[in-house]
Amino acid sequence: AARAAAAAALPVTLVQLGDGGDEVSPHLIGLILRGATRIVAFCNFAVPLQLPSRWNPLQRGPTSLDIDDDIPPFFGVVIDDWGERSAYDFRRNQVFRTEDFPVVVSAMQKAQASGRGIVVTTPLVTVDNPWWGVKGGFCVNVTWVYVSRALQWEARLPPAVRALVVPPGAGARD
Repeated sequence: AARAAAAAALPVTLVQLGDGGDEVSPHLIGLILRGATRIVAFCNFAVPLQLPSRWNPLQRGPTSLDIDDDIPPFFGVVIDDWGERSAYDFRRNQVFRTEDFPVVVSAMQKAQASGRGIVVTTPLVTVDNPWWGVKGGFCVNVTWVYVSRALQWEARLPPAVRALVVPPGAGARD
């Protein structure tokens, strides 16, 4: 009992723990540092990519409802207040030019609209990032696989299978 009382009297410091995803997710930067010139980034996110009818990345920056907050930081794009009120701190993760972000996202949206899923390969050039040790001018082709629904594939499924795998309701279209 005395030991429990002594332990209860110790000061408590709250900390947030996490895996490497709190710093960079997906681990694109590590692959760039290894000199990979072709990268496939599988992005299984909670936030579906918005269609251009709801968000045009050429006209405004993203919100947390437009695209998951893992990709924009690679382009130096800030979504809402990440890093200020959350455990995630992606502020140091810019490795590509900011002006390339809307071009990449527009290509993703075009792939999404095709109904075949969001799979896009984009040629990009790095910018200097002293924090991670990334040198500017490195050319890399990134194939972005933003895991989402593939409506053409779903439509070709046998009805019994479609009933099992296709989410019901109009709100499930991502």
